[in-house]
Amino acid sequence: MSPQLDSPSESAVVAPERRSGAVPSASSAQLSSNANWSLGRSHTTGRGALPSAPTLPSPGLCSDFICALAYFAGGTMMPRRKGKGTLRCVPAAYRPGLFGSRWDVASMLHDIPSSSQSTLSLEESAPTTPGAGSVHGDDVPALANDVLPADDGKHYTMVCGGLGYIGSHTTLELLKDGYNVVVVDDLSNCFDNVLTRIRTLADDYCRTNGIITPTLRFHKMDYRSAEFRALFPKYAAARSCISGVIHFAAFKSVSESIERPLAYYQNNICGLIELLVTLQENGVKNFVFSSSATVYGAKANEGAPLKEDDLVHFDEVYTDEQGQQALRINGSKGLTSPYGRSKYFAEAILADVARADPSLRITALRYFNPVGCHPSGILREDPRQKPTNLFPVVASVMQGKKPQLEIFGSDWDTRDGTAVRDFIHVMDLAQGHVAALAAAKSNTKREAFRAFNLGTGNGMTVAEVVASFEKACGQKVPAVLAPRRAGDVGACVAATQRAETELGWRAEKGVDECSRDTWNALTMADNGK
Repeated sequence: MSPQLDSPSESAVVAPERRSGAVPSASSAQLSSNANWSLGRSHTTGRGALPSAPTLPSPGLCSDFICALAYFAGGTMMPRRKGKGTLRCVPAAYRPGLFGSRWDVASMLHDIPSSSQSTLSLEESAPTTPGAGSVHGDDVPALANDVLPADDGKHYTMVCGGLGYIGSHTTLELLKDGYNVVVVDDLSNCFDNVLTRIRTLADDYCRTNGIITPTLRFHKMDYRSAEFRALFPKYAAARSCISGVIHFAAFKSVSESIERPLAYYQNNICGLIELLVTLQENGVKNFVFSSSATVYGAKANEGAPLKEDDLVHFDEVYTDEQGQQALRINGSKGLTSPYGRSKYFAEAILADVARADPSLRITALRYFNPVGCHPSGILREDPRQKPTNLFPVVASVMQGKKPQLEIFGSDWDTRDGTAVRDFIHVMDLAQGHVAALAAAKSNTKREAFRAFNLGTGNGMTVAEVVASFEKACGQKVPAVLAPRRAGDVGACVAATQRAETELGWRAEKGVDECSRDTWNALTMADNGK
């Protein structure tokens, strides 16, 4: 999928934060003890790129699973916000401004260094071994060897890939909602100063609302590494526990997945299996998975809003619109990329695991098109790697890094000929994760596995989104029309009733707010903030 046109095959899911599998340092004894099932690793190339030659794992579960794919393809809690209708205090830094609302960030930014100067820079202060350092609030340097207080005694939610685009906004929302958070990220597609920015925004929110900022801990490591698996007993030894996990750590480029399918299956499928085994061994029952609208496959071509029941993982009997019983068959047709298939396979695995253990609470969140950023502009989409989504590509054009925006397809059966997508503000998306986690901890969610769409339910054409961005920045976006590409669809919009009813969640922000916030962040970035 192209950067410019988000479709179900890519941007509908720009969800999982992409990782790259850095080489964990380990003793020969550790390597020997894990030789039968650990995945091959390779140093990253460039700025967080995938390994140039992905290595198949040693004989074992994951290598067997890769072979099977070819055939298969035929806490201490603060007072909680209750849903979207609760009155929320507005931080003092929030002020009316040019675009209707704006943050005065001068006082919030004076102590936030750049990536190369950050007092939290892992390159400067953390041990060189991935996972050998943690950071805990208040700009304190990383604790050596992940040493936790002996009597920590807290409940944590773990966020794998928690410093990436969606992961960082979700981490912030969790802290604002009273969750203690453990972030695991190998920094392959993000920068270390994101952690400081999350802390700054969380501190500001909590100070304004008169509450204590929950604990934020950080571990630089690959979620597939031995160091990661060792985290759980370390927290248990400190009388703490990790009670829930949100998983963003997957590769996400559709085009790259076509070129390097084994790397995607190795990380997105084998990595997920290893993670699930670790969670099972440590008694973690609450798991939120970053899925995608790509799992609907060819169903998106039908033009109607996509419902969760358009993809089920077990046959089920239902009552149709005529009041007759009918059989809904499991499976998805028309998946167009290894990335999309990896998300479908992952959901199928999760459904199987949940069926075997009804005590689990597994939630798959099917993203549509996340855009925008925190209204302060401090927290924003800032990938190390080449952007592949509409808004960051538009930003690249406006910064002069790219000469023009290519809009792929101008002859779709839509109101202006350009494709229709369901663009959701990343802040709404982040709050959807908090709602899913909370529902799973309560009696609201009773199923062991449940999927939810996270979208607005309103489709916007690409041309309309570009016009919205031009309105926000007061400038013309250089754009050209280009031919359709294989795998694109004309429309992809979410049906959102299930999330509204069962999670008490609804997207509140529109595309104009997405454009406004993105332009604000872009202006700040140009000014070195």
